[in-house]
Amino acid sequence: MTSITYLPLELEHITGSGAYAGVVMASSSLGQALGWLVAPLRMRTIPALTLVRYSLPMLGLGSVVLGLAAETGSGGVVPVMVCARIFMGALAATNEVASQATLYRMAKEDELPFLTALVSIVRVLGMLTAPVLGSLLYVKGGYPAPSMFVAVLTAVVELVFVIVVARLPPVLLPEANPNQQSVLQLLKVHQVWPQLLLMVCVGAAPLAIEPIAAPILTRPPYELSLQGVGGMLCLNIVGLAIGGTSSVQLYQKIGLSAQQACGLGVIGLGLLLQGPSSIFGFIPPSLGLWISSLLLVGFGIGVVGAVQPLALLRVLYHAAGKTKKDLAGALVATNGFVVVLSGVIFPPITASIFDSDGVGVTTTVLFAALMVLTIPAVAWNAPYLARKSSGAGDVAEAGTEAPEQ
Repeated sequence: MTSITYLPLELEHITGSGAYAGVVMASSSLGQALGWLVAPLRMRTIPALTLVRYSLPMLGLGSVVLGLAAETGSGGVVPVMVCARIFMGALAATNEVASQATLYRMAKEDELPFLTALVSIVRVLGMLTAPVLGSLLYVKGGYPAPSMFVAVLTAVVELVFVIVVARLPPVLLPEANPNQQSVLQLLKVHQVWPQLLLMVCVGAAPLAIEPIAAPILTRPPYELSLQGVGGMLCLNIVGLAIGGTSSVQLYQKIGLSAQQACGLGVIGLGLLLQGPSSIFGFIPPSLGLWISSLLLVGFGIGVVGAVQPLALLRVLYHAAGKTKKDLAGALVATNGFVVVLSGVIFPPITASIFDSDGVGVTTTVLFAALMVLTIPAVAWNAPYLARKSSGAGDVAEAGTEAPEQ
């Protein structure tokens, strides 16, 4: 969202304190978590593209409310921002589940990393411009400008979407799937929990830094403008796109577990350089160090993220006999749900640690948590990830039996 870079500073200006920044930033992730939970259930009775159509105008409405939040004053701005961001987060998650699941339903197993990387690239095209554009609109037009721009943009996208879908032949429009699995059904398979824990930790790397990036980079020795902070955060996204696209076929050469381990190592190195960590306290802080760290963290996330749906599919297939035909929406939703959990948990924690101990201790704690939690998860996943699932698309998979339990 375009509000990421300037919201902490706007809150500090209105309320006189930066303590609320973590809560407001995390509220969007909470809304997304709700969206991930509900969207697969709605896909049982509502066609996926219908969900996309109706979520867009509602997302625009939520953006208008967010843009008017500052008018409520210091007493109401935080509750209004939190409610608006929860609402928008839920709609954004619904939109992503429905659109991405449509692609997954017709893909083969080996095509999932490519589709995941493709979706990431499309998302990156928007995310690369959003922080800079949001900051520029904020500087030129004040707090409401970025949110009102988003509202107008969603209206335009909705119009284009309706026109395009109306011209598609019915055979290309997927129907509702009564057997669509939900996130809660997948969570009942305990063998998948280590994989989900790994995904939470990977998602924590960039989200945990969001509430403290602007306060750090707008002050000495960096003294960047808000547009500059937005540009810096874009480097994280650039790294993600490079890592995801360059590693699409890597798992076929070194294996899924090895690819996960490599990506986690790169993320850990990036976190240590961010600040830098207390471990590297002898290295003076510099803009070059921040640039390198953001690119490394993004690259590592891209390497791990490209194979997340495939890893989930293999664990669920071999541990519980669940096939891709009924997992399409749940693969997207579960991946998103556990990742945004990190967005709910970590921003308030990192904001608190930063406020009391500084950025060096904050990034050191993040690195330690990443290593302690993910190394056992990679080891647990290895036997499941070494074997393929049924691997077919919807048509071919209709006659495929699950493995014997």
